[in-house]
Amino acid sequence: MPCPSVRPVPLVLAWIFLAAGITPATAFELRHHGAHVHGVSDLDIAIDKGVVEVDIHGPGINFVGFEHAPRSDQEKQALADATRTLQQPASWLVFPDAARCTLTSAKVADAGKPDEDGHMDVSAHYRFTCARPDAISGFDVGLLHAFPRTVKVNVDLVTPSGQGQATVDANQSHVTVPGTSP
Repeated sequence: MPCPSVRPVPLVLAWIFLAAGITPATAFELRHHGAHVHGVSDLDIAIDKGVVEVDIHGPGINFVGFEHAPRSDQEKQALADATRTLQQPASWLVFPDAARCTLTSAKVADAGKPDEDGHMDVSAHYRFTCARPDAISGFDVGLLHAFPRTVKVNVDLVTPSGQGQATVDANQSHVTVPGTSP
């Protein structure tokens, strides 16, 4: 299976963000307050000094099949099932065994409440500690299998060796970390 092309994020932007005191997570958030697109989710990953921070965000329809507050028992169950899957990122985000990554924090936002426009979004934040972060030359994203209404995942990466972007879709679930060799 071919590796997705990872598009470098301009290093100048990274330096501007750092100089302004903007963390990678804040920079990601600034980038992602764009259009709400059904079927598309965003996955932001920052790797630094043995810590991997992961944020995921997407329309509720990608995860539960609807965007309003759950009304029926079936919708409430769909939301509970999605929340349970999101609380276990190892079921859809796989780092190399050699990196020895351990989930230390998983926070899934309350997804049952639509915003002022009536759209329900789903978001979560994770923290992993990795004994050998240098062994993370890539990772697999199984989000499309865990949530079949998700057809594309935009991935942003920030690491000490580089920044980049990749796309995960039905043909490609592996992401190569920029500046590493597989």
